[in-house]
Amino acid sequence: MPFVAGNHIQAFCSKCKADKEQVVLELWEGQVRKVRCTACDHEGTYKRPHHPDAAVPEKSKGAGGKEKKKKRGKAAQPKDEWKEALAGKENEEAKPYVPAETYKANERLDHAAFGIGVVMRVISATKMEVLFKEGRKIMVCGRKI
Repeated sequence: MPFVAGNHIQAFCSKCKADKEQVVLELWEGQVRKVRCTACDHEGTYKRPHHPDAAVPEKSKGAGGKEKKKKRGKAAQPKDEWKEALAGKENEEAKPYVPAETYKANERLDHAAFGIGVVMRVISATKMEVLFKEGRKIMVCGRKI
């Protein structure tokens, strides 16, 4: 059953602390977002009714009629990526970071605020991407001051 603004539905009212008849005020991508309780006139976000027999709006579907899926995979953690980038380079001396210096990919550097980092790639003559323990940063290099 498609929902439209003005429809009456059963939903949980956070003010009444019970399932009550509510008026749909706002929809977003086919889902009920805001409602108003007909008993106390409280307006709020839609909360599913706690009673199992109540009518519940269907989940919205994405483009092409497919149900939306939540992303479950996690991106690589910066600390893990940093440890992998430093593997085998423990004995290498880290150059102190100086914006005027030029650096090469896979070179270690020591930044005053971010600590030890590894140059992941040189973007241009004056920019490089460096991986630190906290994550990746775009740093200045080869810039004469």
